[in-house]
Amino acid sequence: PPDPTISFQAYLAGSPLPNPANVNPNSSVRLVWSSTDTDFCTAEGTGWSGRKNSSDERSTGALTQSQSYRIFCTGPSYVDGTTGRTIFKITPTREIDIYVNGAPPTVSLSAAQTTVPRGRSTTLAWEVVGPADSCTANATPSPAPPPTPGWTGDKAVPAPGSQLTERTEVLQVEHTYRLTCRNANGDSPASSVRVRVGPAIPGFQEISP
Repeated sequence: PPDPTISFQAYLAGSPLPNPANVNPNSSVRLVWSSTDTDFCTAEGTGWSGRKNSSDERSTGALTQSQSYRIFCTGPSYVDGTTGRTIFKITPTREIDIYVNGAPPTVSLSAAQTTVPRGRSTTLAWEVVGPADSCTANATPSPAPPPTPGWTGDKAVPAPGSQLTERTEVLQVEHTYRLTCRNANGDSPASSVRVRVGPAIPGFQEISP
């Protein structure tokens, strides 16, 4: 089968925007995507996550914070004649970043696993939309043993359109991790992720990074 393709473009007042784009507060941007040889698309981003038509458009509504919008599409399945496996072809993910003038940055923090066995770690990833000068992290264990130094203090600001990662300490109890970034216009809303801890795996021991 042919490889699926996708195009993704943002428009303001009928004119195409560069990527990333700067817009004034309360601007409404139209997101338009078109794909070929696909069954459906999957969107990621605040306010528009989930399954989408193969080709469609969507308004962001009035923007007050910088936002990142992503989308990829999935083609029809087919069976590999050699292995007998069912294969799905997926387009590359397309991303559009929209910066709101005069607004603080927007930060997104996630964990590779949100539940881990006791004595294991996971990887945190963060990205920032909009100009940022610095980021600060903190973590809250629950129940609260002595504080762990792993996810605290200053963190690097990722380059536009990219993310940074960091391995957590070995976890014995649940932790909530938070990250806030800032620029001259103020602090971002804090982004947080909770990592729960389940039963240990017998005979396994991980060493903290």
